[in-house]
Amino acid sequence: FRGSIAWHRGDLPGARRAWTTLLDRPPEKRHFKSTWAAFMLGKSWEEENRARACGYFQRVRQLATNGFADSLGLAASSLGWEARCGLRERDYAKAIDLYLEQAASGDETAVVSLRMAAAAALVHGRNQHRALASHPRAQRVITAYLISGGRDRDVDVDNPIKEFGIGLLGKAAVLLRTSYPDRT
Repeated sequence: FRGSIAWHRGDLPGARRAWTTLLDRPPEKRHFKSTWAAFMLGKSWEEENRARACGYFQRVRQLATNGFADSLGLAASSLGWEARCGLRERDYAKAIDLYLEQAASGDETAVVSLRMAAAAALVHGRNQHRALASHPRAQRVITAYLISGGRDRDVDVDNPIKEFGIGLLGKAAVLLRTSYPDRT
């Protein structure tokens, strides 16, 4: 609660202190707020130190896996936030992998993020095209984006090719879920 108040007042150091203090408490005294505190620490570091932010987003998932309460679905959301960090670092394969995991967890917002990642990879990742083409999941997502008309501005959003591409994304999410059952 103290961290939230500090966050909304713009007191980032105060918010971080409160959340770190909470995470330093014995596990039995922080069952319901640990994932939330780690998630907010990740968000608080996203602009300043993306590597540190990613560490906290990964910790959210570890806490949820270890049985800490995650009633807000922050483990799934942390995948998207970590992917966003990868996208900003122009690590498109990592971003795509994480957005696919997020989609596999049932978070429907990941599909829009996958489109953005594919578009960014095509426009800004020119020196990575060969590596992305050899990365199976990135290859499938970018191909689906292209055949769905993602690069065309005047594309009919209900066209059959787009529906096929969305179906491919769904299949990729299912494959990811079966390949990494312990991460969903």
